[in-house]
Amino acid sequence: MSNSVSQAQPTLVIDCCSNRIRIHRRTLHLLGDPEYVQILINPTTRCIALRSSTDKRAERIHWNAIGEKQCCEFYSKYLIRQIRKVLFDVDTKQAYRIMGQFVAREELVYFCADKAVSISNYKEELE
Repeated sequence: MSNSVSQAQPTLVIDCCSNRIRIHRRTLHLLGDPEYVQILINPTTRCIALRSSTDKRAERIHWNAIGEKQCCEFYSKYLIRQIRKVLFDVDTKQAYRIMGQFVAREELVYFCADKAVSISNYKEELE
């Protein structure tokens, strides 16, 4: 299976302390600037996948709120708790940056927890 990987590598930040998921703008651009995005978790492969959606039950991207920012944010205590349990298997208060891959054929981006890098302060990433 060959993957089409974009030059601009997708980036996701999981902030377990603030119960926040940050999806970088370039990742959303790879997905075609969707109105909604589905967050899919595969506990077997320990990966998170994002794909654009029209389903209003998915996470809505508020483009007007993003403005000139480099990412959009979603807050969910429950989702972060599940991600910690399934992907990181620790009760941590860390933030993790995961570089992913865009799969054009599947129209999704995926991030493997094995490639997560713990980051102590990632505010400078947004600048």
